[in-house]
Amino acid sequence: MPNINKITNELIVNFIANAGVKDIVGRGLIYNDNVAIIELVKNSKDADSPRVEINFTDIDTSEHNPQSSYVNSTPQILIKDFGKGMTKSEIKTKWLNIAYSEKKLRKDRIYAGNKGVGRFSCDRLGKTLSLYTKSEGDDYLKLQIDWTLFENKGEKDEISSIPMEIEILSKNVFETETKTSGYISGTILKITNLRSSWNEQKLKKLISELEKFSPSLDLDFEIYFYSNVDFKSSTLKEKVNKKINNGILDKLVFKTIYIKSFIDSTGQKIETTLYYQAEEIYKYVAKNPYKSLSNIAVEIHY
Repeated sequence: MPNINKITNELIVNFIANAGVKDIVGRGLIYNDNVAIIELVKNSKDADSPRVEINFTDIDTSEHNPQSSYVNSTPQILIKDFGKGMTKSEIKTKWLNIAYSEKKLRKDRIYAGNKGVGRFSCDRLGKTLSLYTKSEGDDYLKLQIDWTLFENKGEKDEISSIPMEIEILSKNVFETETKTSGYISGTILKITNLRSSWNEQKLKKLISELEKFSPSLDLDFEIYFYSNVDFKSSTLKEKVNKKINNGILDKLVFKTIYIKSFIDSTGQKIETTLYYQAEEIYKYVAKNPYKSLSNIAVEIHY
């Protein structure tokens, strides 16, 4: 007579996540480097950061080699925000929880990113990640990830079998490694051992994508692009080491009829102006009938 318990146990199954799932949800879904950068920028915005700083340091702008031509240098991409940061518990239960996204559970706001796979953008960009984070009232934290440890694994190598350690840093060490001072809260991603080169054409395309993402009417979030590279392109020279602006509306004003309308901070009045090719045609102020609305602006082009 068969052992009933044994048979029953064999019929109870569950999903197993092989270490190779990292490549599927990361480099499989995040199909190019620019998308990876944009996803990380979205995460910074969603963390209530007022700005994000993107810094390409000592990168090689040639077509063939992802490593830098700078002598004794480490090419890296640094993405720094000034948002809420993370605690030890949040790193463990949220950031390291594959495809988990707290954003999906909240219905009270709209998020820029919501796939829950943005963290694997770091893997797309480079083989090594140093994650530094600080939340108000918590320690200075560091998590080091070598993505290659999860690659070329066998059938029994589960992603959870590869240990990682959250380090608690002193303020001095944190500021030395991240080259910051007075950092109150936020997350800094240092990506090294870059997987691809960043030639000037590719960087111009990235800035163009960031310009499209960068909101011109939403003034609570800014994107800054930095690099220590001496670019040949005059376009890059003009846009490096400064805020990225969305110039689309500036170009449209000379080609369209458009309306600007806003409700003042008190919510008492609506002011509307009609323009034709950047020249004011008509303007009026009216009492605001929508008492719950204030400090809102809209720009409509035709």
